[in-house]
Amino acid sequence: MTLALASSSHASQPRHAHDSLVLGVVTAGTRRIETAGKPTLVPQGAVFVLAPGQAHACSPVEPDANSDAKANAKFNDNSDDKPGSKPVGKARPDAGSAPQGQAPSDDKFNDESDDKSDAESSPHTPACSYLALSITAEVLPPELSSWRQASPRLDDPALAKALVRLAEALSAPTGLLERQSLLAECLERLAGHCCAPSRQEPQDAGLTGTAKVSEMAKVSKVVGQARRLIEENLEAGVDLAGLAAACGVGMFALHRAFTRVIGLPPHAFQTHLRLRRAKELLRGGASLIEAALQSGFCDQAHMTRHFARAVGLSPAQYAQAHRQKNS
Repeated sequence: MTLALASSSHASQPRHAHDSLVLGVVTAGTRRIETAGKPTLVPQGAVFVLAPGQAHACSPVEPDANSDAKANAKFNDNSDDKPGSKPVGKARPDAGSAPQGQAPSDDKFNDESDDKSDAESSPHTPACSYLALSITAEVLPPELSSWRQASPRLDDPALAKALVRLAEALSAPTGLLERQSLLAECLERLAGHCCAPSRQEPQDAGLTGTAKVSEMAKVSKVVGQARRLIEENLEAGVDLAGLAAACGVGMFALHRAFTRVIGLPPHAFQTHLRLRRAKELLRGGASLIEAALQSGFCDQAHMTRHFARAVGLSPAQYAQAHRQKNS
């Protein structure tokens, strides 16, 4: 899989095409994407999708050129999900080796990331920033392999936020399971825009009696096996593709089943277990770096980010509070 991030302002791109599916979100301003001679305005918070080989041209839009741009809704809810809360650069390879076909790439997204044009230096050129993923065909679920939509724009706030989370994961120390699970979440949400309603119903819909019990037992067995593998490899870590192969199912099928049965996607369940272990180690007097590495986090910063988000305290504050309580 080739993943690339583009954070671009100012520059316009003439008509071109990509060999892979492009999935992105505008994080500031408004971007004009022209396909089949028809322009589409994609404002802040909106998602855009371009099929492999789909010819298009892109350009930023003047801030006051359209009412849609003025009415852009910002990502809300959590500050961690807000685009622009921290810069996002190119994909950062994971520490250690990644399974074939699943490694993020340092390749530029059609050279847009570092594009320096005359237009970019012009003070009159409007700014527009966006994140984009370039996803090769072998990674896509079957329903997305022949993606075709009349408009490149999708209004799906949940997908937009998921894309920002994935971009952040690609730009910071994170494990492969987290990256792959976030990618699976994005692609499954995208698949929901091109599938018949029956595809989005629970997998056991329409089953009755013995068939339903058998299907539920199969799903439970697969999820149980995946859960044990996560628990047994907490420090070393596992990846979604490896879990799926060990369980004999597809990556996206495992992600759906695990989330439905456990109530958390695989990477969130792994993070929950790692935080629980980190708290035990900190209460036992371990240093911050010892707690991070022995819990399976990439480094202390990786642990601190998740710890503060889940517990409301930094690991250092948590350890200090425990010492004061027992002094």
